[in-house]
Amino acid sequence: MSTDIVIKDRPAFLAPASNAGAMSEFLAGMQTNTVDMPVLSIRGKAFRLRRDGQEVSLKSPVLDVILVGSRPNNSRRFYEGKYVPGELNPPTCASADGVAPDGNATAPQSDTCANCPRNAWGSKITASGTKGKECDDYRRVLVFIPSKQILQPVILEIPATSLRKRKGETGPELQFREYLMAMSRHGMEPYQAVTTLAFTEDEYPRLVFGFARWINAEEHEAVMTCRGSDEFAAALNFAEAPGPIVEAEPAPAPAPKPAAKKAPAKKAEPEPVVEEVELVEDEAPVPVAADELDDILALLD
Repeated sequence: MSTDIVIKDRPAFLAPASNAGAMSEFLAGMQTNTVDMPVLSIRGKAFRLRRDGQEVSLKSPVLDVILVGSRPNNSRRFYEGKYVPGELNPPTCASADGVAPDGNATAPQSDTCANCPRNAWGSKITASGTKGKECDDYRRVLVFIPSKQILQPVILEIPATSLRKRKGETGPELQFREYLMAMSRHGMEPYQAVTTLAFTEDEYPRLVFGFARWINAEEHEAVMTCRGSDEFAAALNFAEAPGPIVEAEPAPAPAPKPAAKKAPAKKAEPEPVVEEVELVEDEAPVPVAADELDDILALLD
């Protein structure tokens, strides 16, 4: 079936539709928040690439990604009944902006998230007896996966348990918030680094983040192109693409100081003996098997 209609010979007295026309009232609440883009799944503490109901395992408990972009807010979703691992059905209620249910929510639970009983702390008691919420928070980000030669956007939805450390938690592992703050202290943008994702020893999938390396020139160009695209804006629910970031110029080198007056020459001392140390080159990255790469790239087509 065709997804378009055939229009011919518009009468002169009928003006084309405008943004302020009646079409806006018909479409209100009917736009979907789904984007035809692959998803990086962490179900079962394993990295998988999913698209159109098909999954390909990335066959590694550790994965290097580039954090290309993020929604500027946490999103929310609620599933009626017990969640079944691996379930791909849409949530009962969802909110991309974390303020109110999406227009296409199956069964909105409240007019606003702030007043929703599903979003109230204590509305859920976990198996361990701790309080939680029936409505789960998460942060949607877009990533590249350079270790798999994927320099195009992939959706990663970071669960609430991975967004920040728990109260009283003092381990060295960094959750998302702590990792971003560490990058900020070093004057880094999130997309300027290759970030290593790994799992904690918790029973449920909980991510930790670490710095792997700076991105290279090719990766940087791909990031800037992506951030200026309509696809980027649609995936993160921006009204329009934010466009390329104007990066600050590197700080100029300090001016050389005037040469100091020479001190009287001292008697030469014998030079210390320096032992030679053999430099060991970094190990080459593990190559991706051709058949595995074909399966992964097939999901991106």
